Amino acid sequence: MSTSAAAKDLNKDLCGMLKQLAEYELAVNKNMYKSRAYKQAAATLAKLDYKVSSGEEAKKLKGIGDKISKKIDEFLATGTLKKLDNIHKDANSEAIILLSRVHGIGSAKARELVTDFGVNSLEQLRQRQDELNLNHHQLIGIK
Repeated sequence: MSTSAAAKDLNKDLCGMLKQLAEYELAVNKNMYKSRAYKQAAATLAKLDYKVSSGEEAKKLKGIGDKISKKIDEFLATGTLKKLDNIHKDANSEAIILLSRVHGIGSAKARELVTDFGVNSLEQLRQRQDELNLNHHQLIGIK
């Protein structure tokens, strides 16, 4: 493993947690500003050549403020984040995130598929694609 690849792995768990929050904020809450903040914080941590040991330490870095530093502290102390645990327990949020990963399906269409049509998995999306009025790009994304 190269030195730069090893350095990126030092804060991999923190970056993964922040990326999950970014994806949730964009797909479920449609909050592109929070999503961008989480993505920028993850990018900042990924560039470091040392492992972050506290939220206070992280707060000194560009793009990491008080709220994100508290999430980092919670994650470092417990190995998880209560907010992420709640997201993973919410089947609708999980389904919206999953469906919004399909090429051509944005957060609005994913929310519609989950709330209006009860689609909660890729398998259901494939099985019901004819009745869901999907466009050409979405049909390609399913494949």
